[in-house]
Order: sequence, then structure tokens, then C-alpha cells
Amino acid sequence: MENKLTLVTVATHKTHELDRFISSAVYHGYEYVILGLGMEWTGGKATNGRLVFPGGGMKVNLLKDYLSTYEGLETDIILFTDSYDVVFNEKTDELLSRWDGNVLFTAEKTCWPDEKLSDRYPNSKYDYKYLNSGGFIGSVKDIKKLTETECKDSDDDQLYFTNKFLNGEGINLDYELSIFQPLNLSINDVEIHNGRVYNTITKSYPIVIHANGGVGPRTFLNSLYNDMRQPDNVIKTLIGDEKVCVQIVFDGAHSEPKVIVDSLSYLSYDKSLMDVRFYNNHKNNQWAIENFIKREGDGYNTCGSFYKEGLDSYLLRSKMFQEVNEFNYTHDNVLHVESSFYVKNKDTIQLLMMEDKDIVSPMINTEQTLNSNFWGGVSDDGYYSEGYDYHDIRLYKKKGTFVVPFIGGVIMYNGEILKTDIFKEMFLNVNE
Repeated sequence: MENKLTLVTVATHKTHELDRFISSAVYHGYEYVILGLGMEWTGGKATNGRLVFPGGGMKVNLLKDYLSTYEGLETDIILFTDSYDVVFNEKTDELLSRWDGNVLFTAEKTCWPDEKLSDRYPNSKYDYKYLNSGGFIGSVKDIKKLTETECKDSDDDQLYFTNKFLNGEGINLDYELSIFQPLNLSINDVEIHNGRVYNTITKSYPIVIHANGGVGPRTFLNSLYNDMRQPDNVIKTLIGDEKVCVQIVFDGAHSEPKVIVDSLSYLSYDKSLMDVRFYNNHKNNQWAIENFIKREGDGYNTCGSFYKEGLDSYLLRSKMFQEVNEFNYTHDNVLHVESSFYVKNKDTIQLLMMEDKDIVSPMINTEQTLNSNFWGGVSDDGYYSEGYDYHDIRLYKKKGTFVVPFIGGVIMYNGEILKTDIFKEMFLNVNE
């Protein structure tokens, strides 16, 4: 009987990144198991699926529990990877052709979480010489043996496996990056060759692409995934009764508020399915808003405004998110428009809805510069960084739907995502 390969990962909550992981796995032929969905994360402090401090022992314990009830053969194969920051570059048969049957872990450039252990590592041909636990492969029997010692949920999983490697407990590292590609400190080593990730240092096409490290590697993975062989974007067919709330925010005096307000009339979406709300903190804008409501308001399901002179920008937007969650009925989508942006495409609402994303934005360009309403990259400290494909997207040399680290100006939210904890923490509990 042929040994079965199972991709195993841990994810406690559903996100776009988890959807991407699943789509990439399925596209490349991996049968997968997700452990921990719906559970409380007890493996240390994490933000958006990334550990802020050492931790992750919960992953080890979930894997141990899974293997303790595994009903297949002891010689079956487990490929264990992280989830929120991982995609795949090759299909399963290619992976199996490269694996030699021994337990193999990712090799990375950083000795983490304990740099003092670096002197105990053997030399490597490349700078990839330290164990990373975000990707490894082995037989069920070998991984059971490897994880039989105690590990607390709050312990660091990478340190747990590092000590086993340094103690000679049957772990090998993928020094040649034949299977695992970590991106931390390695962005400059990686290129795309015909839709495949290629490492220019090791001259290999790694299979598991893992954006370990800070924000920089994660945003770089977004750009890589835009160019990798991946499932085609699925366009949703609209039923025709989807409700949308359109929110226009005037933050400060606008030179031509009437132009922005009147642009709503050009949208071709069924007005009876639209709730329109204006949010304004400057008296110069209010006349145009009130005149529009009197002239056009009856054509919409509802049309109204919130006005408070001089209200803080953050509080103005908090009011917007609070109100959309106080409606007595559910919106399928919410379109947020900043008054400094002008929507020219009359079918904007339908086009964004058809993308069927939790959060999506149209690209809006300035005519005089190469600026736009999105970033191509972001640095580890959270500031703008130019992604390698920014100008190709900005100049329409690349067309499609792209994952980017920052959007602004015109954003459509799925109605349900505005009810999630992240938005409640950011906006809904703020009082004026």
C-alpha cells in the first residue's frame, strides 16, 4: 500500500490568509487537515496569526493529539507547516520525489528564539543554517517519537525542536532549500521564474514558501503570490437583491463638496437596495449634503447624515462603524468612500461585490503622479515600502485582483467582517 501524504497545519480562526493557504494547497494537490479551528489560542501572544513573543507550543500539542488517534499507517507521511503565512510552489509528487525519508526541517538565517545557541550549530554551505519549525516533513512514526516529550502550550515550539536537533535526535535541516523556503532575511534571494519561486543563492525551486519574520516578509509573500501559479480568481454572480450601505466621509473642509455628493447619482446600482449615510465634521460641506438628501434622498432605501462640527477624525470614523452595526437589518456589503477620492466608474458597487472579498478596493490613481490608493509593500516598522510590482500594477501592465498591505479612499467591506472582534476593538467601543 502506498504511503499517504497529509498536510497538517494549525489555525484557530478563519482569515483571508487561511483561505489563501487552503486554495494554494488544493491547487497543488495536497490533502490537508487544520487543527485548532474555533479554539482559543494559548500558545503565546500573537497578532494576526504571527507570534509577537516566543511561544507556539500549542501547535506541538495539537499535532501530538492528532497523531495519537491517527488511523493510517506508521509509514504515512506528515507535512507540517504554518498556515497564515504559507503557500505552495509545487505539487505533491514533486515534493515526494525530493524527500529522502528522514525528518527534515526548514533551515533559515536567524537563530531564534535563543541566539546563544548559534555556536552549537554546524556549518552550512549557505547562510541558511538554523532550524525553523514553520515547516517540516517526516513519517508518522518518526514525528510521534520526536514529539513524545512534554511541551507546554506556552513553550516555544521552535526552541523545543531546536534542542532536539542540537541533541542529535534525528532531525535534518533543509540546507539546500529543496523543499522549504523561509523569507525572513531572504527577500533578496528570491525571484519568480515562470510562475515558480526560485532561490538565486541555492539555485532551487522550494516547495513550501513561508513568510516567517516580521511584516516585511508577509507583504512580500503577497507580491510573490500575485505572480505564482495559483487558482484563478472566482467572480461571484450577483443575485440582484444584495443590500449595500454607502458611507461618504467628509473630514474637514472640501473645496467642491457638491461634486462628491452628486457623484452618488451616477452609480448604476439599484438605489432601493442602497442606504446612504454622510459623515461630516465641517460646516462648509453640510449645505451640499443636506441639499442632496432633499433632492435625491427619497430614491434610496434610506438617506441621512451625521454632522458634528470639528469632531476628531478618528471619532468621525468610529461613528461610521458604530452606526453600520446598529442598523436593524444586515447589509451584504458596506462601501466606504473618503471625500478626497472620486469614483468615476458607474458600476463600482457591482464590480466590487463580484470580487466576493472580505475587504476590497478599486485602484484609484492620481493623474499627475505615480501615487495611488494602495501600497505595494510595507516595512517591518509599519511604514511605506515600494513593492517590486507596484509600478506594473499602477500602470496596468499587470491586471487582476492583488493582495496588498494597504488600501485607502474607497473600500468595500463584507457586512459580516465589520462585526468581528478586530473592528470592535478598533472602532466600536470608542465614545465621543
